[in-house]
Amino acid sequence: MIHPPHVVKIGGSLLARPGAAEALAGWLLRDRSRGAPAHQVLIVGGGEPVQWLRRLDYQQPLGDAAAHAAAVVMMDANSRAVAGWWPEAAWTDDWKQLTTTGRAAAFTLFAPGRWLREIEPSLPGARLPIGWHVTSDSIAARIAALLGGRLTLLKSRPFARATDGDWQGLVDEGGVDGFFPQIVTEVAEARIACPFC
Repeated sequence: MIHPPHVVKIGGSLLARPGAAEALAGWLLRDRSRGAPAHQVLIVGGGEPVQWLRRLDYQQPLGDAAAHAAAVVMMDANSRAVAGWWPEAAWTDDWKQLTTTGRAAAFTLFAPGRWLREIEPSLPGARLPIGWHVTSDSIAARIAALLGGRLTLLKSRPFARATDGDWQGLVDEGGVDGFFPQIVTEVAEARIACPFC
């Protein structure tokens, strides 16, 4: 029997930290050694490129659809870049292959752009709206819910409210996006971890 994967969202802001590749790989290895599901699906956030896009949209509005499409392209680009850190990892943007691609590998990097455009709107459950209140946190939660797996959000600092499951409080604290409390109810288990803390 194949167990549901563990979906791990890597915050885009972590990518530029010194030693990020080694620290993140070490966290993933420790997570597996603690009895996490053998296969991890990694979703990489947009980081500074998306923050720049957000500032641009604030100064010169792009429209929700255009800003969303551009942000997702940046997520996909980060996923491709991170794949260069770990040649042993599988990479895919194909939803149908996600549960089988890279099972021989420890983890799969999933670029969600094509899935968000072509497949996600027709899937059951809480669909992802378009807007700045939906970030890679909610995208990762939606993927975890659909795969039936656990979710971990890797952040640059710990958030005590996540331990208590106070996701709305975490929105107010800036820890997750505004849609996350709604979508996380469909996830079997969710937590926040800080690989640099």
